[in-house]
Amino acid sequence: MKISHVGRLVHCGAGIAVAALLVLGAAKTPAGIQGSGLQAFSTIGSVTQIGSSWIVVGGAQYITGGAQFEIDGQPGRALQIQVGDVVSVHGMAPGGGLAYIATDVIFSGNVRGRVRNIDPAASTFQVLGQTVRVNSQTLFGARDFAALQEGDEIEASGFPDSTGALRALRIDPAAVSDPARVVGTVQNLNQQRMTFQINSLTVSYGGTQVNGLLAEGATVTAEGSASPDGAGLVANTVNVQRGSLGTPGVAGRIEGLVTALDSNTYFEVDGQPVEVNAQTHLSLRNAPLQLNATVRVSGTFDDNGVLVASQVQTEN
Repeated sequence: MKISHVGRLVHCGAGIAVAALLVLGAAKTPAGIQGSGLQAFSTIGSVTQIGSSWIVVGGAQYITGGAQFEIDGQPGRALQIQVGDVVSVHGMAPGGGLAYIATDVIFSGNVRGRVRNIDPAASTFQVLGQTVRVNSQTLFGARDFAALQEGDEIEASGFPDSTGALRALRIDPAAVSDPARVVGTVQNLNQQRMTFQINSLTVSYGGTQVNGLLAEGATVTAEGSASPDGAGLVANTVNVQRGSLGTPGVAGRIEGLVTALDSNTYFEVDGQPVEVNAQTHLSLRNAPLQLNATVRVSGTFDDNGVLVASQVQTEN
């Protein structure tokens, strides 16, 4: 649970919220969406601005007055979202240059637990076997990196790089009572011992309900009790994420780091496949597309869950 911003009041723009609900009421089925001129969208990116009933994610504005919020797997509120959080947004785009209307805003911190192995020279530390990197753009909800101490309980949100390290965009304090939590890729799955690894963390899931098909390379969220040394996690829940952010025909906007670069026409952003073709507009700053570059991609998901890019923009 995010605890650093629960004391603020929510102020919603009533007119915008009502308009959003009226538009969404006409789009409860795919046929209704097509008939009304609406297109469903799915977005993932960092929050850069927050208004009374809107947020800016990955450079685009989304109306949130009628949206449902989910925070770390639990029902949440708009006021729990902070600048720097990486969120998923789903909803409808009316078209004609009108604002995107969010139906769901989901925050899932990448890792939550106790700080270990602080390395000031490298600007890194570890939480639950995950390397967290900070830089001048990292936002802190409380003490900054220089004041961070071994044993502090934190939750970090950001973009994983090609090595599995997390480039943190925001770090907030967490309560000692909050369960340890990590999002990552399943490695070294052992179905006999009922264990797997997420980077150097060993997760034990024996006796745990696993939601989804657990497999090597799957992205999962594991939550439970950490071992005293932080090298192990006894999970009480393991949720397997679906392979693609969007469904066929849905508009997609993703922001993140290039984690795989197979060719000039195919790359991945945190595991999400992206295809580039002759119609893709490329806006590459200073250098060609490369691993760990920050990108923003817009396009449409195909039948295989690949985001066919209409635009690719690099941020560094």
